[in-house]
Parts: sequence; structure tokens; C-alpha cells
Amino acid sequence: MTVNRAVSVFAGFLIVLGLALAHFTGQINLGQMSWLWLTAFVGVNLFQMGFTGFCPAAKIMKALGLRKRPAPVEPRALLATRVSAANFLNQLQGIIMDIKVLGTGCANCKATIALIDQIAQAKGVSVKLEKVEELRDIMGYGVISTPGVVINGKVVHAGGVPSRDKIEQWLTATA
Repeated sequence: MTVNRAVSVFAGFLIVLGLALAHFTGQINLGQMSWLWLTAFVGVNLFQMGFTGFCPAAKIMKALGLRKRPAPVEPRALLATRVSAANFLNQLQGIIMDIKVLGTGCANCKATIALIDQIAQAKGVSVKLEKVEELRDIMGYGVISTPGVVINGKVVHAGGVPSRDKIEQWLTATA
């Protein structure tokens, strides 16, 4: 039995128990028709659903078009939204390019950061250069081989130090 089913059994039992105690102590009379029978119906259905897995309300809601689970959200779509906001803020600050170098701190990662910084300064391109060293963040970009380079939210390179020509192309294409 799963936790969800055990909770259904427990909740159904408490509802039915509460109604039964109220009836036998004279607080309510379940011998007459009343709205409390609706509560009894819900309690019994919760109880039986915990054991059988059948839920009439779920069948009705599914027939009405409701989904069992929410629609999945594409992580890249969320990332694109977040990147757009970051780009907007960078433009307000006068930063043309937001460059992230993805890597755990190896010699190639350090060489990549130094090379990008050197070329950006030589070309007079305003960049925001950031090191991303957390493995979880690196994997979030889908990069497996480091160093990786992300420009304005888009992965443009992964694995090995990029060539000087490649970096110059990135800086002139976006600038």
C-alpha cells in the first residue's frame, strides 16, 4: 500500500467514524435523509479507494477533460525566459554580452576564461564574464564536456579551449 492510499483509507475511516460517533451519541440522526449522507458517501469512497484504487470522482473529472498530472514544462523554455530577463538587465547596465564559462576549474577552463577576457578587451566589447563551477548548473545547460561557453543563454561551445578565431567570431556576431 502506498502512502497516498493509506492516507485515503485513514481519512475515509475518520470521516465515517466521526459520523457514526455523532449518530450513536444522539448528536445527529442518520436514520433521516440529510446532507450528512453526502459526507458519509465521501468517507466511504475514500476508504474503498485506498484499497481498490477506484475513484468515481477521478473518473468523472477525467471525462470532463482534467489531466491526472499537470502538463510538463520544458526546462529549456523556462531557461529561455530567465535568460531573456537577464539579457534585458544586462542591456540596461550597458553590458552587451553575458558569457559564462562552464567548468570545474581545470587548466582548460581557466585558459578559456583568460582568452575570452583578453580578446574582449582587445576588441573593446563590453562583456559580463562569469565562471560556473557547480556541476549541477553545468549539467543544466546540457554540457557534458568542459569547458563549455554560454553566450547570452545559448551554449556555443563544449569541450576543449576554443580557438582565438572562434571567440572573435562570437564577439563580433553578437556585438
